Amino acid sequence: MKNSTKGALIVALSALFFGSYGIWAKLIGIQIDNFFQVYVRSLIILLILVPLGIITHSIKKIDKKDWKWILIYTFAGSLTVAPIFYAFNKIGIGSATLLFYASFTIISFILGFILFGEKITIDKIVGLILALIGLYLIFNLSFQQNSLLAALAAILAGSAAGFEIVFTKKISHKYSALQLNLFVWLVIFIFHLIGSLLIEEKQLLPELSIAWFGVFAYAIASLSAFSLVVIGYRYVQPGIGALTGLLEIIFGIIFGIIFFSEILTSQIVLGGTLIFIAAALPNFVSLVRKDNKA
Repeated sequence: MKNSTKGALIVALSALFFGSYGIWAKLIGIQIDNFFQVYVRSLIILLILVPLGIITHSIKKIDKKDWKWILIYTFAGSLTVAPIFYAFNKIGIGSATLLFYASFTIISFILGFILFGEKITIDKIVGLILALIGLYLIFNLSFQQNSLLAALAAILAGSAAGFEIVFTKKISHKYSALQLNLFVWLVIFIFHLIGSLLIEEKQLLPELSIAWFGVFAYAIASLSAFSLVVIGYRYVQPGIGALTGLLEIIFGIIFGIIFFSEILTSQIVLGGTLIFIAAALPNFVSLVRKDNKA
């Protein structure tokens, strides 16, 4: 098997794990409080990442000038998990995933222009417009269904993810992906532990139940998705990796339909198609340009 094919398959598998997030969130449901399940998941992940980071010597001392970027991206990352969990359970996996990706795409485009001086090309302008239209269609549907708060939660999560990913670019060349991931989960753990205690959520002990299975599966899926995408990108061009990773949207919608009987309306199909094209277009154009130069 060619390295490029192997890499694409690995990235596709990571997208499968990313797309499964909604399944585990729905299994947890309202049986376990939101902030509590987030900090427990974070703790599980940290118990794996910290020893792994030590064993592989992936953790290095932080330069003082980098702390501001670390604080920004970890704070942004901490705003992604609880809101998307809430959205999954209130408006469904498909709608939540689409709103997340639309806002993520929009924020990524805007921050790329502002912070990195990325060229404002036709494909990016078209992508931004398509993402805005897709966001409007899905958001309007959620508004009609009296799910405004959940829709806003998904948009907040996607926007925060955009900030997180873009700001990691400031330091990703200096620190390992494992260390950057470890930092964000540490901040997520601290914030949600404090939040859970402040709002007096129930502090539960693990037990044999569907909800607790969802907690552990969610944590393992998060780790697997992260690990596989890092491995996969070693074998493929970034453009191909990004395009393959968009399968997460498709997987999320399919899982919602199969496991939770979510209805695929024409508005969701149209909005989802526009969001998918918006996210894929710049990567596709970049890939074509590279092939033409080669």
